[in-house]
Amino acid sequence: AKLLIKEGTNDSSDEISIIAKVVKQEQFVVVSSASHMLRLTQLFQPYNVNPQYAPAEYLSKHGTFSWTMLVPNAHALKQSERAIYEIMGNTWVWILTRFK
Repeated sequence: AKLLIKEGTNDSSDEISIIAKVVKQEQFVVVSSASHMLRLTQLFQPYNVNPQYAPAEYLSKHGTFSWTMLVPNAHALKQSERAIYEIMGNTWVWILTRFK
């Protein structure tokens, strides 16, 4: 097994183009934030590669409702920021893949 760690690229699209050239048709696993997986699947599609996804860094969990969920806190603000970031990123990828 080989391990490829790619750092220092400008964005996910740049990173994926480099990874696709290296892995070609070999099996490989992509480890990234769970919130980033939708974008990664869209970006990998044009390269005809078949990654296995290993989501990490889950930002939410299932559980029962509690009144404490209604109290504002910094963690919830961070989750909201991440959600908005992912929506913007997914929208950008959608535009790029539709109008190339």
